Amino acid sequence: MKLSNQQLAQIREFISKKGFTYIDVQMEILDHVASQVEEYMTNNPELKFDDALNETHKSFGLLGFSSLEDSITKMLHRRYKKILLSNVVVFFNFKYFPITCLAFFLLYKIQYFTQLTELIYPIFIIVMISLNVVLYVQYFKTYYLKNYLACKSSAIYLSALSVFVCFASAFNDLKTPLFFQNMDINLLFMPTLISLFFIYIFSAIKTARIGIAESKILMQKYKLALR
Repeated sequence: MKLSNQQLAQIREFISKKGFTYIDVQMEILDHVASQVEEYMTNNPELKFDDALNETHKSFGLLGFSSLEDSITKMLHRRYKKILLSNVVVFFNFKYFPITCLAFFLLYKIQYFTQLTELIYPIFIIVMISLNVVLYVQYFKTYYLKNYLACKSSAIYLSALSVFVCFASAFNDLKTPLFFQNMDINLLFMPTLISLFFIYIFSAIKTARIGIAESKILMQKYKLALR
């Protein structure tokens, strides 16, 4: 028995009231629950929709949808992690690797010719802050993005960049240059950090968009509105 749009909206509301706020998680749970409710109502045509929904909720045990949420959340985290990694790797494949190398080379040459070792670190911090401001403004334009697990999964590794910042600060404080094959390691480190930072940002944004697009496909399937 196929559920109506109103019944599907009721299921989503039921899931939301149980404390599941991430839209992509809601859609995955709804996909499972709707199929189960349809099966109950097909097997027993006299069964009311509300009763079928309650039976479905009970079928997941004492934890209800929480057990389903755990498995779905882990599945989505694995999926987004894989997508994020593939998006990062793209920058090093045959198509984009020359551009990545060129960007790194230009950053290195800027440092090498200007010898702004002491200034490049605060410049990098300013660039990071400016970028975050831009992303923050963009967040307000699309405020609902915070309700996607895809965005959280994409941003969760951002804190790891603070480790690179600490290393950059340490290298920046070194007064004695470290050379490898006539190349100043001090000057190599900061362009590498800046390049990795922007590669990560672009990859994270792309990953979040993919997760959102997948959720919208399920919304269209069930003809649900974004809220």
